[in-house]
Amino acid sequence: MNWDAIGAVGELVGATAVLVTLIYLAVQVRQANSAGQRESFLGYVSELNNRLLEPQRDPEFVELFQRANREWSSISLRDQAVVSSVYSSYFFACQEVFALRESGDVDPALEYVADQAVASILQMPGPATWWEHGRLFYSPSFRNHVDQLLASEECPPPIHHRLPWYMDDAGESVK
Repeated sequence: MNWDAIGAVGELVGATAVLVTLIYLAVQVRQANSAGQRESFLGYVSELNNRLLEPQRDPEFVELFQRANREWSSISLRDQAVVSSVYSSYFFACQEVFALRESGDVDPALEYVADQAVASILQMPGPATWWEHGRLFYSPSFRNHVDQLLASEECPPPIHHRLPWYMDDAGESVK
């Protein structure tokens, strides 16, 4: 065997090793992206619990929240600030999911959950009024996205139609 043949075999082995390494790295990157998307989803669910559901463990807040959801103007300015802090925090988290969508870094399931929640919440009378007052604090692209969600045929029903405790008994009847 001459040196040219040995060199050719070495190049073939080296090229094969590079190809195998690239395939391995591609698989690893795909698995890491999948794990990252799952972590994002779990993190979002945790944020949902912290920002929107955790305050509802307080019975006094629940009553205030139900009245606010029924009619924003029925509660005092102080109480509007309390409820607004919950909705603002939650909607900023949803805006972050939207920003991740624009960059292509969001799991479709997370995107779907955030859109469903935003659209179903904003169909209650109180949050609709809150949104009209506070929408300017969100990015124009997020506001446009929310408007499109609310106008689309796939828009979910108001949240209190599925979860009646979001509005008190004086509110709209659940069908």
